[in-house]
Amino acid sequence: MVPNQIYHMKRLSGILLCISASVLLLSGCANSYYCTLNSRGVSPIEKTYYVAPQDSSMRYSLEFEEYATILKEHLNSSGYEEANYKTAALRIELGYGRGDAYPETASYETMSNTSGLNYGNYNVTYTFPIGTSQGSNTHTYKIPLYVVIRAFETLTNDPVWEIVVEDELDRETQIQNVMPWMLLSAKDYFGRSSNGEQTPHISDTRKNREMYQLVWPY
Repeated sequence: MVPNQIYHMKRLSGILLCISASVLLLSGCANSYYCTLNSRGVSPIEKTYYVAPQDSSMRYSLEFEEYATILKEHLNSSGYEEANYKTAALRIELGYGRGDAYPETASYETMSNTSGLNYGNYNVTYTFPIGTSQGSNTHTYKIPLYVVIRAFETLTNDPVWEIVVEDELDRETQIQNVMPWMLLSAKDYFGRSSNGEQTPHISDTRKNREMYQLVWPY
């Protein structure tokens, strides 16, 4: 083989190796889900539990049953044991709520309106525009979403631990896909303090999607 042919073969091999490395790098990079979380409390000795809605009107809601089932799976895999409400040592309350949409980035010169959401112990209030004098303005809105998980001793009603998870949505139709990610984010904080606000993240890998039945929400 002549020197020129050897040179071109080596150059081609180098290019192919670079392309292969780039493909592997890209395939190995997955999106990650992020949210914010605060937790308090301690791990109980007796871990039998039953799940109840924070808002009693949601008791027979298909939506609540769907999210409660996911929560139970995470509790069971974390050493907790589901039991009858008459014998369980813990009552674990699940609550979630949605705030009013608010502008993420925008400037306005006209009147505004204030609206809020009362949910459990949370009162969320936002101010948003009801009009604008510049028709060319583009407005981006966010919808706050909250998940609250609290554990109480069944006999004494004393609090044991609590977790509050927060995220922001672009549209209401994302809620069903986002909730499993938020509940999974809480899993590592059952019965322990986060020592302030944390930002857990979950990689959107095939393993996680299959193991936890996740669907990328964005």
